[in-house]
Amino acid sequence: MVLESNIKDNVLILSFNSPKTSNSISADDWKELKKQIKDFEKSEIKYLVLNRVNDNFSSGAQLAENLNASMEDVSEASKILWECKKPVISVVDGVCAGAASNMIL
Repeated sequence: MVLESNIKDNVLILSFNSPKTSNSISADDWKELKKQIKDFEKSEIKYLVLNRVNDNFSSGAQLAENLNASMEDVSEASKILWECKKPVISVVDGVCAGAASNMIL
């Protein structure tokens, strides 16, 4: 699992942490991201921050997986982020490519 979750001072911090894969995001991670965002919207937490723990934000979706299934989850996660009614901050430092770029816009 690439995605780590932490709550601090009424801020949900979701961090990508998989240095071996440059934080590429697996199908399971996209599903977890969708769940975390939906739970965030229903909660009393006021802000969401997306960031990274190591050198790169994310190299995008893991290409070694079933791309059709992954891209559906990527699209859904991105849409949920775009439609989020609460502030979302993406702290992009290092590489941000592919599906990760789409997600943060």
